[in-house]
Amino acid sequence: MFQDLDAAIRDNRLVVAKRLLPKALYLEWIQWSPELIAKSASHHLDLLNKLIVIAELEGSSVRSLPKLESLFAQRASLLNQAFEARIARSRFRTKQRTKGKTPPHWSTKEFDQRLATLQQEFADVRGEILTLFAAAIAELDNAKSSTDDLGQYH
Repeated sequence: MFQDLDAAIRDNRLVVAKRLLPKALYLEWIQWSPELIAKSASHHLDLLNKLIVIAELEGSSVRSLPKLESLFAQRASLLNQAFEARIARSRFRTKQRTKGKTPPHWSTKEFDQRLATLQQEFADVRGEILTLFAAAIAELDNAKSSTDDLGQYH
């Protein structure tokens, strides 16, 4: 997707580039790969940079950029917290089994509740990202059409 996006930007096909931007988002729930969490965070920073480039090429700006950056950081943090909670739960269960015990239901329930809470927060942040990202692209479209209108007026 990034290759297509880069080609559209390079060829100054900004309408196409703006359509590709949301398709390049990767907002899935990542469970067992801290490397993928880091790669997705880096991917989203690259995507924001491409949004900035498009805005500059159109002579505009993206006011929601700081909020988007914050939401992407929050997303990565939630994924990391969930990963750590799953690892802690797994270690606890293993430790209990090596002692010949069954983990108490209440203890594993706490881990599960924490994970459910993190997953809900993640879903909320994901929704905010999608909404704000769409608004940022619409903001670029509106800025472009208003400058086009001004050019036609004069």
